[in-house]
This record gives sequence, C-alpha cells and structure tokens, in this order.
Amino acid sequence: MAARADPQRLVGRDPALASLRAATGAVARGSGRLLLVTGEPGIGKTKLLAEAAAEATAGGAVVLPAQCWEGDGAPAYWAWVQVLRAGIAAGGDPGEAHMLLPGERVSAPSAGEPADARFRLFDAVVSFLTGLAERSPVVVVIDDLQWADPGSLRLLEFATRHLASRPVLLLGAYRDEDAGEQLRKLAGTSERVPLFGLPKHDVAALMRTMSPNEPSPSVIDDVWRRTGGNPFLVRELTRLLVAQGGYRGMERSPSALLDTVRDILERKLARLSQPCADLLTAAAVIGPEIRLEVVARFVDEPDQLNVLLDEAVTARVLAEPPTHAGPFRFSHDLFRETLVAGLAAEHRIRLHLAAGRALEALGAEGIPVHPAELAAHFYAAVTTAPADAVRYAMAAGAEARSRLAFEESCEHYQRALAALDRTADPDPAARLELVLLLADTHTLAGHSPADRDAYRQAAATARTLGDAEGIAAAALGLHALGWRQDHAEAIALLTEAVDALPGEPTALRARALAALARDLYHARAEQQDWQQARVLAEDAVATARKTGDAATLAFCLLALHDASWRAATAATRLPIVDEMLAAAQQAGDGDLRAQARLLRATALIELGDPEGLAELDAYCRHCERLRHARARYGGLTRRSTLALLAGNLSDAKDLADKALRLGLEIGEPDAYGVHETLSWAVRRATGDWHTFTEIASDPWSDIPLGEAITQITAGDIDGARVTLSRLPVDTLNYMHDLEMLAFLTEALVTAGTDEQRARLHERMTDYAGTHIVVGGCASYFGAVELYLGMLAQSLGRLDEARASFGTATDLHRKLGAPAWAQRSSELAAACRRQEWTHTCLFRRDGDTWTITFHGTEAHLPDRKGLHDLAVLLAQPGEAVHAVQLHTGRPPRGGADEVLDEQAKNAYRRRLADLETDIDEAEADNDTYRAEQAHDERDALIAQLSAAVGLGGRDRRLGDESERARKAVTARIRDAIDRVDRAIPELGEHLRTTVQTGTWCTYSPEHPIRWRSGR
Repeated sequence: MAARADPQRLVGRDPALASLRAATGAVARGSGRLLLVTGEPGIGKTKLLAEAAAEATAGGAVVLPAQCWEGDGAPAYWAWVQVLRAGIAAGGDPGEAHMLLPGERVSAPSAGEPADARFRLFDAVVSFLTGLAERSPVVVVIDDLQWADPGSLRLLEFATRHLASRPVLLLGAYRDEDAGEQLRKLAGTSERVPLFGLPKHDVAALMRTMSPNEPSPSVIDDVWRRTGGNPFLVRELTRLLVAQGGYRGMERSPSALLDTVRDILERKLARLSQPCADLLTAAAVIGPEIRLEVVARFVDEPDQLNVLLDEAVTARVLAEPPTHAGPFRFSHDLFRETLVAGLAAEHRIRLHLAAGRALEALGAEGIPVHPAELAAHFYAAVTTAPADAVRYAMAAGAEARSRLAFEESCEHYQRALAALDRTADPDPAARLELVLLLADTHTLAGHSPADRDAYRQAAATARTLGDAEGIAAAALGLHALGWRQDHAEAIALLTEAVDALPGEPTALRARALAALARDLYHARAEQQDWQQARVLAEDAVATARKTGDAATLAFCLLALHDASWRAATAATRLPIVDEMLAAAQQAGDGDLRAQARLLRATALIELGDPEGLAELDAYCRHCERLRHARARYGGLTRRSTLALLAGNLSDAKDLADKALRLGLEIGEPDAYGVHETLSWAVRRATGDWHTFTEIASDPWSDIPLGEAITQITAGDIDGARVTLSRLPVDTLNYMHDLEMLAFLTEALVTAGTDEQRARLHERMTDYAGTHIVVGGCASYFGAVELYLGMLAQSLGRLDEARASFGTATDLHRKLGAPAWAQRSSELAAACRRQEWTHTCLFRRDGDTWTITFHGTEAHLPDRKGLHDLAVLLAQPGEAVHAVQLHTGRPPRGGADEVLDEQAKNAYRRRLADLETDIDEAEADNDTYRAEQAHDERDALIAQLSAAVGLGGRDRRLGDESERARKAVTARIRDAIDRVDRAIPELGEHLRTTVQTGTWCTYSPEHPIRWRSGR
C-alpha cells in the first residue's frame, strides 16, 4: 500500500492558497492590501492562514501573527498588541506605538481631543509596520476577527487605507455568521477568499490520509453529506469511526453516523478521563488562552496538571503550546464552545468566580493580570460578588480609556453601573461618579446621543443628591459637546448649575459661568442674549482672577472673547486675546496657547495689520510643535490661508485638500466646511467663483442664500432671481464675521435687485476699512471695499466703485495679499473702462464741438478732421474709405472719369453764381454770407481740381483715392493734435486706436459707446 499523506495537510484548498500566494507575491513588490478569508467554523480558515504564513516566512517576509479573543477578558486592541509584540521580537522599534501595550499609559484626552489622540496611536502603529517593511515585506495575520474588539477593527481599517502603497499584507480570517456590523462593513470594501465545504472526492482523499482501511463509497457519501464537507468535522468523525473499529460496521449501518456537530465533539470529549474533562471545562471558562499558573489552581496535585494536559493534547483537544511555558490553546474553538455550552448556569458562575479569585491571587503575587480579565469573570459572577464586579469593571474602564479604547471603556462602565444596582446598599455618590465617567467616555467615543443621555442622567442623579458640583460637572460635560448638541439644553443646565453653586469664587463656578456665556452667544439668539453673554463672561473672568488658576482664567477669557466677537471689533478683542495668551502660557496649556495665537492673528488681519500674517505663521509652527493630529489639522488649514493671502493659490488648494483628508481621518466635524470656504476663497482671488459648484450644504439654513448660489453656479440666473426675491436683506442676522455678506454680495450682483444691492451696500459701509476673515482664519475673503466696489458698480455708481476698488487695492497691498491686490486692481481698471462707456461725448453744436472723455470736457472750433473722427467713432471696428470721408459719397468702382462733361459744366455755372454772391455780400458788408460763399467756392474748386489733371486732362478714380487719402490723413492728424492739447488722455487714446490711409478705422481694445456724434 502506498504511503499515506499527512492528515494535517491542506486538502482541496489549492485555489484559495493560490489567491493568498498571489497576495504575498504582490506585497513583495510593494503593493499592500487587506485580504480576508471567510467561512464557517472548522472550514479550514486557520490552516489556510498558517500555510500562507509559512510560505511567506520561507520567502523572506516578516510574519506577525495574532488571534482575537472570544468574550470580554482581552485587553483593548488585543489583536494589535500581539502584532506589536511580534514586530518588536523581529527587531522593530515601536516608537510611539508602545502606547498600545498593556501597562503603558497615555494621558486621558479631553472631549475635544479623542479622535486625534486615537489617530496619533493608529499612525504610530502604521509607522511601526512601515519601518519593518523597509527591510523586508511584512505579513500581518489576524485570525478570528469576528471576536475582535471595536478598537482593533478601527485600527485594521486605518492600516488598510494607509498601507496600500507599502509592502505590508494584512491577512485576516473570520466566521461569516458571527461577524458584527463593523466587520461586515470593512469586509464589504475588501478582497475576500470564501471557503466552502470540500467536494466529495476531496473528502475521500482526506479520509484516506487518516485510516489504514479504504472507506467504501457509501461511507464516503454519508460522511460528506453529514459534515457538509467541513474539513474539521470530516477529520473528527473519521477519527471516531476509526477508533470504533474502522469503517466495516458503518458500511452495514450508515445511519449510525452522528447527526450533529455537537454529537461529534461531545463523543470525542467523552473519551477523556473525568479529571481531564473537568480541567478542560474550567479552562474553557477561563478563556481562549490556558495559562498554566491559572489552571494549576484547579487541580489538587501539581504533578497531576502535566498528566492531564498531555492527555488532552494526545486526544487533539488541546494544541501543543508554542513554548514550554504555554499558553495552551484548544485545537479548535468548537471544543471550547461545546464545553461551555454544556455547563449549567450555576456551575458556570462558580467557575467564573473561581477564575476571578485565581487571577486576583496571581495579581497579589505580582504576576501581571489584565483588568479586563478580572472584570469579565467577576461580572459573569455578579450575582454572588457584585462589589467585586463594580470594582474591577471600573478598573477595566479606566485602563481601556487610558489606552484610547473608548468603546470598551463605555461597556465596562455600563457593567459597573449594572453591578452597582445589585449591591445591597448602592452608594448614590458612587453612582454619580460612574454616570459622569460614562458620560465623559461616551463623548470621547463619539456616541451621540448616548453622551447627552448620560449627562442628563448624571444631572438627575446630582439633583436628587442636592450635589451642586455634580450638576455643574454634568452641565460642563454637556457644554463640551459643542456643535453636537442643542445649546438650549446646555443653557438650561448651566443656568441651574450657576444658581446651585455657592457664591464664593471657585474654578468650577468660573468655568460654569464661562460655558454659559459661550452657549448663549453661539446659540445665535437675540441681541439681548448676546449682551447677557458678555455680562456673564465678564463675571467669569473676574471670578477666575480671584481663584488664581491660570488655566481657568484662560478658559474664561476665551468666553469673554467669543461674547465680544462681532464684525469690526478686532481692536476691542485684541487685549482680551493677549491676556488669554499670557494665562495659557502661565498654565502651560499648549492648546489654549495655540487658540489664543490664532484669535490674535484673526484680529490683526481683520485690521489689515501685516503682523497678523506673522502671528498666523507662529500659530502654524506652534501646532507643529504640539504634534497631535488635531493641531496638525489646524496648522495645515491655516497654512492654506497663508498661501491664499500670499497669492500662492495652487499651494493653498493643495494644503486645503491635504487638510480635508486628515480632518476626515480624525473626525474633525468642520472638515468639509473649512475646505469649502478655502476653496471659495481661492476662486474669489481669481474672480472665478461662478464656476465653483462644490457646495456641501447651505450654511445659513434659515435663508435661501445657499440655494441661490447653487442656482447661479449652475447657470440658472432666472431661478436665482426668484429665490433671492425672498431674501430679507434688512433683517439678516449674522455673527462674528462677514462671510455671509460676502456671499450675499456676489449673489445680489449677479441676480439681485437694485434695491437689495443698495441696502446691502449701506450695511457694509459700516465695516469699511476692515478685512473679511472667516472664523479663526479658516479663510480670507478680501477687504470690505472689494465688495462695496462690486455693489456700487452693479448700481451704476462708477466713480464710487472705482474709488472702492482703489482703496481695496491699497488695503490688500498693505496687508501683504498680492493676489487680492491684483484682483481689486483689475476690477478698478474694468470699472474705469465701463465708466468711459457712459461718459464719452463727441458732439457738434453749430460751429463748436463738445468733447467729454473720462470726466474731462473740452470745446473745440469746427474743423473738417473733427467731422472725420465723428464718423469713425460712430462705427468702431468698421473701415471707412478716405473718399467717403473726403467727399461725403462712396468711391466709384473701375477707372472711369471722376466727372463727366455735364457735371463739369454744372460746377462752372455754380462757381460763377458764387462769385456774384461774394461780390454782393462784400458790398453789403455781410461777412457771414461772404464767408459761407467763400467756403462753398473753395470746396467746389477742390473737387473740380481733383477731377482734372495736368493740362486739363480728366482724372481717373485711382487719382481720387490717393488725393482723398492724403487730405483725410492730414486733417485727422490735425484734429487729434487739437484734441490732445485739450484732453491729453483722449489724444493718446485716439493716436493708438485710429488708423488712417485709403481705409480709415477706429479700433479700441475695449469698446466705447460714444454718445451723439456729428
């Protein structure tokens, strides 16, 4: 008989293994990805991963294995803790990723920082893997992802995005039916290798590797049918059949085969000795990893432990440990699940309590024990040890929170609350503490509205206890939610807290007053509420000064700044910001210092002070030193604003795009809004805003402005006019900056009415001399005069518009905003050209010409050249023949005689009559009549001369054109010289735009509509 193959080898998985080989080959070429193996329990996922890992190792890759832990006892990020440890063992430097390891601590962030703190941790892990991959390809192998904690899955998703161009393969496996929503969402965007049951011929091949006897077709068919081709079940059922005497009996009675998975596994477990079964049952309750120091406490004799473990390994219920010291693991999770499922509830509780006590004892001996392990066992035994369940759940919650695992922390605190209710005499103060912890942690995890509900619960508990400080703590927590909550609710609770707190100056009272002031201001309520906010903020600052607490003073000064923030109040806000900066520096609060610098830069730029640009640069550099992701985001966005101001519009766009990507990574709520306002500003600087269509949302939901702008950018001007007709310009309410008025200006200039434009111009005049800065330098829209000029120009007030654009140009140059200076200068020039169109006059009044150009008027005596210019000015861009200008009629074609004999006789008769008229007029001393006759005689002689050449020969038309060309050119030049002496600007304009010759033209670069004419 031929030698049988290894029963542990992969059978029937060549296509799946080929997919994994292709992935490891691609990663060696620098193409990373996430590849997930899916299937039911026992289908061969773990074996497939092991085979792929072995081949990757043989190919020179660094393999970092991990296995997720079923249940609640594992530390947060457990899968990645294992990956990190394996990477360190391979020679990698964890750097900041050491925060991930149990026992390491990071500062618990405030409500505004959790997303970027977690980003920093995730980025450190990615950097660690990237560093390892610089030496050789890396393959991260994570099994049983269906049991991964939320933090591990978040990190896996993050790594998938950021390692796509690195030689790092992320390889995972999970059970389809046990996958949660978070894992299913991740799998939906990843490449998957599904495993199904083996076909019948592969089942037969697998059975042959495990038995000295050849199974009959009927036995193969029955095993394949009853196991569904599941390799694990095929192996276990085959082992049972072989142990019971081979296949012979089964061939006669195939129905004797076991019908269920549990039947197969229970039959396997039933063959163990009772002490071994008891030990394995306790081990199944303890957890996936069977630590020797723990299970040793479940046997009477120390020597007995090794004997029982050997028995379980021989039976293939336990896998051989990778090292002598363990830990042991079940050869398949199905064995563990079967053991736990068979326990009665009371027995299970006793085992969990015993496991908890054993772990307690180990901790007392100095052996590391994860708080999450203790919490899981004591919570499972909460009915018998509720106080221990509370204590360890709180410890586990604090540990998870310190390691930025906020979701797990929330679960622990919720269990602590449930356990507290089971104690004989629940302590209300302890409950308040727990509720506040849970509320804060919900906020860190971003669990809205769960965070609001928890703060409401905390306030209710504090109210029952009469605990004013508890009410204030809940109110401040609700306030810290900021944009994610309703200001009205926070205002009500903060008001209650301020009223309940004692009147003496404390940091808590000062902060409550400051928070109430900020919520009142940002609620966008009526003017009286803003005034109340200012009074409360001043009270908060006075209280904070009495406490001597620099951090509280900086917090309260921020509230005073916000309550004082209106358009054109920069000079008033600057002293507040300066004091806030000093207090933040004294307190050593880097984030408050950054905020103070940003607000200082904002005020200075509003005032047009170029020092504001230096201050904004200082803010960006300060953010870089802070090194956390939220500060990095702030620095990137404000670097974009600086590039915008400097005129580096391409850099401004690139920085804004980069900031948007980072903002979305860290969960920055205003990431899209800031990106949008920066993009609009880039378009404004070039005057190209009409083509900008990336409008995320209407920032002013109570007015139709956003809708109108969307219509304008889509080219629906008529629709925008209808929309803007509903816009109440007089009653518009806005807050600390003029962003809305800038948008409104552009909309009304395009599609508004003159009445709306005039009202807006009147309102914006109040802010002349200032610059429009959006928020805290989130963007820059130029000087107010830029928009005043646009409005005045649209109203036809061109002198006023040109003056506003000129002032805007000067303000932009002074600030150091060259692109905006160029834009306003171009608008001034365009306005000047438009002004010319409406003020240019070239009109004959009797013997005098009235000429007006660009506001200058002159009167010139009548000359023939002025007549010629009037003809040309009336037909800009059109060629006029010199003969037409000279004779008043178009030239005749061909080379015919200019005058026939009949015409010549008529000329002679008229000349004779004119000679008589001249003599009579001179005799009567009628100079006017004599001058008129002289002029007509001279004109006739000139025309007759033009028609007759030397010796009285008739001239041809070619001769007429040449004579006309010379005459018209001379008199037009003479006329332009006379105009130049009267209006030099017009003389220069005519010299560059009027061409003379056989054909004469007036061709201005920009069309000018001359009024009247001859």
